[in-house]
Amino acid sequence: MIITFKKGENKQLTDHFNSSEFECPCKKCDEQKVDEKLIEKLDEVREKYGKAVRVNSGYRCPAHNKAIGGKENSSHMSGLAADIAPVLTTLDELDNLYDICYNVFDNIGDGRLKGFVHVDVREKKPTGKRLWMY
Repeated sequence: MIITFKKGENKQLTDHFNSSEFECPCKKCDEQKVDEKLIEKLDEVREKYGKAVRVNSGYRCPAHNKAIGGKENSSHMSGLAADIAPVLTTLDELDNLYDICYNVFDNIGDGRLKGFVHVDVREKKPTGKRLWMY
C-alpha cells in the first residue's frame, strides 16, 4: 500500500522513520509517497543494524528524477525505493548494512563505492534476487 503525504508534513511512519526522510528534494512537487512495505523492511534493517540509518534518496518526482539522471522507470518515482547509508559512512559500516539489506530485501543495488545501498520493494524476479552495482 502506498502512503501519500504532503511535503513538510512530518508524519511518523515507524519507530525509526519519519515522512520527511523520504521527501523529494526538489522545490516543485508537494505530493509525496512511500510504500508501506518499504518502510516496514527499512525498519527491520534498522533494528538488525542497531544504529541510525540515513535515507539519502527516497521519493523522487519525475522531474527531479530526470534532472539527476535517474532511470526512466525508477522505483523511486513510485515510492518503492530508497538509497540508504549509515550515519557514520565507513567501508565496514557500509559492508555491514549491505549484508543486512541483502537478507531483508529482494532488490538491492550495491552503491557502496559511492557511499550507499539501494533497496526497493518491486516484485521479486521469478529467478530470484535482483542485484546490481553502481
